[in-house]
Parts: sequence; structure tokens; C-alpha cells
Amino acid sequence: MDENEPRKSPFSFLNSLKAILKKLLDRVNVLLKRSLSQLPLVTGKIAVSYSLPSWPAKSYNRIKQWSLGKRLLVFGLPILIPIIGFSFYYWYQSLPKPNTLTVKVIKPGLTRLAKKLHPKPLKLKFYESAAPLKQVGKPILKGVRIKPEIQGKWKWTTDKLIEFRPDVDWQVGQEYTVSFDKKVFPDHVLLKKYEHSFVTAPFHAEIQQAKFYIDPKNPAIKNAIATVVFSHKVNKKIFEENIKLTLKVPGKKGVFSSSKETDFKYKVTYGPLGGKAYILSDPIPIPKKTSTFVFQIDKDVRAARGGPSIKENLEKSVSVPGLYDHMQIDSVEFNVVRNKSDTMDQVIIVQSNGDVYPARISRNIEAYILPENRPEVPGMKGIRDYEWNDTREISPKILRLSQKLKLSLIPSEKDFARITSLKYKASPGKYVYVRLKKGISFLGNYRSGQVFDRILTVPDFPEEVRILHKGAILSTSGERKLSIMAYNLSAVRFEIGRVIPDQINHLISQTRGNIANPYFSEYNFTEDNIVEKSYEIRKLKPTAAGEAQYFSFDFNPYLRTSPDPRMKHGLFLFKVERWRVEEEKVKANHEEEESDEENYIDQRLILVTDLGILVKDNVDGSHDIFVQSLHSGKPVS
Repeated sequence: MDENEPRKSPFSFLNSLKAILKKLLDRVNVLLKRSLSQLPLVTGKIAVSYSLPSWPAKSYNRIKQWSLGKRLLVFGLPILIPIIGFSFYYWYQSLPKPNTLTVKVIKPGLTRLAKKLHPKPLKLKFYESAAPLKQVGKPILKGVRIKPEIQGKWKWTTDKLIEFRPDVDWQVGQEYTVSFDKKVFPDHVLLKKYEHSFVTAPFHAEIQQAKFYIDPKNPAIKNAIATVVFSHKVNKKIFEENIKLTLKVPGKKGVFSSSKETDFKYKVTYGPLGGKAYILSDPIPIPKKTSTFVFQIDKDVRAARGGPSIKENLEKSVSVPGLYDHMQIDSVEFNVVRNKSDTMDQVIIVQSNGDVYPARISRNIEAYILPENRPEVPGMKGIRDYEWNDTREISPKILRLSQKLKLSLIPSEKDFARITSLKYKASPGKYVYVRLKKGISFLGNYRSGQVFDRILTVPDFPEEVRILHKGAILSTSGERKLSIMAYNLSAVRFEIGRVIPDQINHLISQTRGNIANPYFSEYNFTEDNIVEKSYEIRKLKPTAAGEAQYFSFDFNPYLRTSPDPRMKHGLFLFKVERWRVEEEKVKANHEEEESDEENYIDQRLILVTDLGILVKDNVDGSHDIFVQSLHSGKPVS
């Protein structure tokens, strides 16, 4: 570098910058002048001139007069400060950091309501061992504080867990702050934070259930009932001041339809711990239309011990049925039932969805036996042996041709019920039209809203056979006859399976159940393996439909005919079943005859004997067994 050459200033670049800016501004100045010179041609009146402002040149000249130090300070410092700051930050980040522990706060759960409260503990969990070894399992006497203050005991439960058990219950929805002194921990244990906060369980309320209630003792009284549950004992005064009950009755349908609202008074009762409230409205009159009863509880409700109120208003609705909307007839059906005298009655069973006095059903029900042939009506020909099934076909003309049934009410155990039974008499297979009138009065003064009618077919009397009485022993000193009862049968078949004495052990080992009704547990070993079978068919005297048929079976012939002296007594697998006689083809004692699959059957294991066993249980646990005569009751040697 030539020593005679003038030394360049550090800010000589400003001269070059000035020259560039001057050229740029000159160009802009020329363009603006050209543009503005054309403006009078457009407006015809306005003339505008423009010249380059002087402040850039003045500012440059002022900066040029500054000393070198001042220029470095003004322009270099803004660049230098960020560089130094970022350098210090990265340097600090690269330094080794101490190992700090994180604390997890396990806040106490909701205290269960009880006569004596047991508050849940606060737990502070460390992710690494933090307790002094000598303090594990011991109380912490100082160094831990909680605000707001609450009496209790701090304890190192484990080396990673501190537990605080309060002496009294936590405040409701309260924020607590726990702070530690560093002296609580060993010197090498550092916490990320020495203060930790948590919020206890807030006050919560819920309308658990709301229902419409009819007083069973006085059905005219109807109320709405709601059950409200609380997380804490409720402030009763505030709660009762924030309840509103409203009945909303719908108005006429249309564009401008609206409902009529009526407020109701109420009574409140509480559970023994104050955690439940029962709201009972004043009696509600029956509305003409189904309406809505609304329970509303304002959000100002709070716990008896204070704290924040619930977060939002509570509301629950219950439907209040209208006069003709609540009760109705659900079904009508025919059945055949056995009465106390063992006679079968034909019965109409009326079932409703609500309780009703049976006498009211009896006064409002009619039944007609429809004609066998449908008469000719305008537009329709008469039909013989018509199968009635459509109630729309039942006209006044049809009813005039029908036979009205006489119905008699069967007394019920209760004054009112949902099922009403009435007796009638009609031939099986007949079609009967049953009609219940509109407006039947139900319990609580509700009424049925429409006529209920059905066409039913009179069912056949069921066929049945069964062995009378209980037990499995027939004494040899008696008649040795088994009593049997049947219904609507023309014949029965007896199957007498005499157990071979040598096979009695198999009867015990291969069967399940009780002694009166055993059954074989294996498919490949049945009664056929251990009995000698005989068959007997008996025709029964016909009786009126539904009346019981009584008869008996005599075992004497099967005890006398056997030449084996061991057969004077007997153990029998006895069966009786329904049997259909066809052209005298059925022959007694013919083992291959089989009854059809639908036959009713009853069976019993019968022991014909005079011996009985008496077992005496002794105090020492032993047993004495005695054999006696069933006839005399005396011991048998």
C-alpha cells in the first residue's frame, strides 16, 4: 500500500451509498416530474411540481461531521449487543446443570359422607429417592407448610412419597399451596419447584331421578318427586331458596302455539347425612293433555361448609299424563284354567297398563259369539263357515245375529289390579267378538281413551293326565292302588315296568334325580335293561268338557301272578299316558305299541312294601338303624 495514498475512512462506504441513493432519487425525481406534468392536461386546472427533499443530504453531512468513536458507538453497538447476548446464552446452556426432582401432586379425593368423616390424604410423589434415609416411615415435624393452614400430620411414607393426613375435612373447592424448606431434603436433592398447588373436590349436585307418582292409598293424589344427590352436605336454606317447579301444559297446535306454565310449591326432606334431598311437589291436577313437569335448581346452590357453588343450573323433566293418555287396555285373551275344585273354567283375561277396579272392567266389557256364516251385505256375498278376523267387519247387523255371552267376574285378591279375569261358557272353535268401551275409569281417575276390541277363537280344553298325591310307597297292607286324574281323555295306557330284584343296584348307580322320579343318565343304559314291562290300556268314561276324570290303577294283579317268592313285593317304574284308540287295533300287553309324540305323560317310581327304615342320629355322630312295619309301626326282626 502506497504511503502517499490517502487513508480510507472506515465509513468511506457511505460515500458510495450516497452516490447510489442520489442516482436512485434522481431517477425517481425525473419520473415524478414527467407524471405530474401531464396532470394539468387531465384536470385542466391543477398544476403540480415536485423536487427531491433535502433531509437525506443534511443527515449525511451531519453524520460525516461526527468523530470516528461516535460513529462506531452509534452504528456498531446495535450489532454488537445481540452478538454478545446470544454468545452468553449458548455459553450458559452448555454449562453442566444440577439434577432437579419433579414432584407429582396427587390431590385428595372426595371425602365419603358418613357420621364420622375420614378425609382422604394428600400425596406428593417424587420420581427419585428424596427422603433422608433415617426419616423414611417417620413424621415430618417441620419444613413443610400448607396454606390455607389445616391441621394434620406429614409423613415420609416411603423414600419417594410424602403423605399428609388432615385432622379435619378439606375445604370445598379450595386451592391449597404446599411449600418445602430445602432442609427437608438431603443436600444433594434439589427440587425443580419448592411450591406446589392443588384444588380440592368442588361441590357437585345432580338430579338423580324424577318421576310422576300416584299415591296408592289415595290415587286421587298425584305428585312429582325428584331425588337430588350432593357431593358434600348441602346448605339447606340456600338449596330450598333456589328450587323452581313448573308444570307446562301444551296449548293448541298451530303456528303460534304456546304452553301454559304453572308454578308449584314443594316440600323438601333430606337424607340422614345431608347428601340427598327429596323434592315433593304439591298435588298435581290431571291435565287434559300430556304435560311436562320441570324441576329447576339454580347454580347458586353450595355446600353447608361454604366454597364455590355448582357450575351450572340443573334441570330435569318428567311427563305428566293427560286424562285419556295414561291408562289403556293392553290385551284380551282366552284361556282355560283349573279352579279349586279341579274343574277347568273358560276365562277371558283382560290386561291393562295400569291398576283398575275389576268391577269397572266387568261393567264395560261385552262378548258376542259370532254367527258361523257371514251374512250378505251390500257389495259382499255371504260366506259359509266364515273365519272372522277383522273387527271392522263387525257392524250392528252382525251383532244382532250374534249371541251375547254371559260373563261373570272372578274375584281377585286385591281391590284393584292390572289383570281382570271373567268366566264364560262357549263351544271350542267358536269366534267371539270382545269389546271394551271407551272411558273406563282407572285408578287415579284416569280414563281409557278409545274402544278396545278383538276377535278371539275359543280354545279347546287341554288334555291332561297326572298321578295324584305325593310319595313313592304303597303299603302291602292297604289297597295297593294308585289314584290318577285326567282331563278330556278317551283312553290311557299304563306301562308297568317291574324292576328285577337282581338289578336294583343298577337302578341306584345309573339314575339321577329323586326316588319318586329318577331318570337314567346314560343313553346306552335305560330302564329296558333292568325291568320287565307290561302294558294295559283303559277306556275312560266320557265327562263334560273341563270336568276331571278320576280313576285308579291296581297293583294287586302284578303281585299275585309271579311264581317267584321274591315278587310278593315289588319296585315298579310306572307310567301313565294319554292314548288314542283306533279301531280296536291296540292290544293290551303289546310292547311295540307306541303313543304319538304329543301324548301327555306322568310317571312315578312305586315301591310296594310293608317295611320301613327308621334312622336315629346319635350325639356322638353315630347312627342307629331300625326296620319297622309300616302297617303296625312295630320293629321287624
